[in-house]
Amino acid sequence: MRNIAIKTLKVFVILQLLVLNTSCLDYSRNMVDGKLEPPEPGFFENDKTIGGIDSNNDGVRDDIERWINREFPGEENYNKRMACKQYAKEVRNIQIHIDDEEMLNKHSFLWIDADVCVLYVYTDLIKDPYGKQVKQGDKILEKSNNTKERVKAWMVADRNFAGKSHALPPRQEMRRKKCEFEIKPRKGF
Repeated sequence: MRNIAIKTLKVFVILQLLVLNTSCLDYSRNMVDGKLEPPEPGFFENDKTIGGIDSNNDGVRDDIERWINREFPGEENYNKRMACKQYAKEVRNIQIHIDDEEMLNKHSFLWIDADVCVLYVYTDLIKDPYGKQVKQGDKILEKSNNTKERVKAWMVADRNFAGKSHALPPRQEMRRKKCEFEIKPRKGF
């Protein structure tokens, strides 16, 4: 009798945690850059694979894309939003290609290019301090490496990239070319 009560209590607690978890998610969908953003992925579904869910096939995990959209809302944050999405896309590409050395190398260099793009947007374009650019990359990495499997994949990729180098382009225009999107000029300049 006592075992049944304990099992029932465990089931009840698990159900309560599931309800609490899903009630904290923002299921609204916003129009961002002329498109309806992807839906909030299911908590368990999104973490089943290293790549997570990318329902709109833009290369960015849906949960991270939605976080970026909310972190940088509005037209005035377009360049920041796009640069962070480019960065997040390459983090995901690195994680899902850890078993293919050629693709891993390709996406490792594209990730550095994306970092150069974020650097351009923050330092050259909007004159924010360099520290903000580094913090954005750290936040995206933290959100991207949110499961044991993703952390392991990132560590494998990190070991693969050790000892390789990639030069920072010396001039603004060269850094600007690392951005895969059309840079929008800031208003008022």
